[in-house]
Amino acid sequence: MRRDGRCALATLGVLYFAAVIALPTAGQTLFDRRPVLVTDPVPGRFSVCYGHSCSRVATVTLTTTEWDRVRAVFLPPAASAAEERGRIAAAIALLEETVGTHTGTWRDLGGDVRGFARPGQMDCVDEATNSTTYLEMFAAEHLLVWHTVRQPRKRGHLVWGVPHATAVIVDARSGETWAVDSWFLDNGKPPYIVPYGYWQTGWSPLPE
Repeated sequence: MRRDGRCALATLGVLYFAAVIALPTAGQTLFDRRPVLVTDPVPGRFSVCYGHSCSRVATVTLTTTEWDRVRAVFLPPAASAAEERGRIAAAIALLEETVGTHTGTWRDLGGDVRGFARPGQMDCVDEATNSTTYLEMFAAEHLLVWHTVRQPRKRGHLVWGVPHATAVIVDARSGETWAVDSWFLDNGKPPYIVPYGYWQTGWSPLPE
């Protein structure tokens, strides 16, 4: 079995399976199922999930200086979709680092096993939710020129495959969908951005 989606097998088992399976399908949002989250995130007030499957939620307020550092990643606007995806990865990494100082999630380690029971640890539901929140803030601030944001998506099932979740963006011109997956990496590292169809087949940066 590949190591790509074991964000619950080593941690919360069946409870985690239930959380990932509850991720949205078309027409639904993760926030429909988690009303405790801020549904209109802005730099001055947004939610951050941690502790596995949003078992803990912090409300974060960034300073103007902190948000200006994030905005600067996107300025001037990217000349291509590929360049913008690189900027998105860099901005999410910067936000993770900044948010970590507010919430203690700077301790988060890639995957689940190394950081099991560690304060501030996140599983892939937490990561997918938070990355989507950050992407929505980028979009609301008109920082995304080449992409639109979709709700988190899942792969795997209790019966087949191993459940795993990711944030999602779409190239506004080509229509190509991309997975934005930060679960494999320690806090503050740029997420992997790979074609969603490839991700859906079980893609992982880890060895088999």
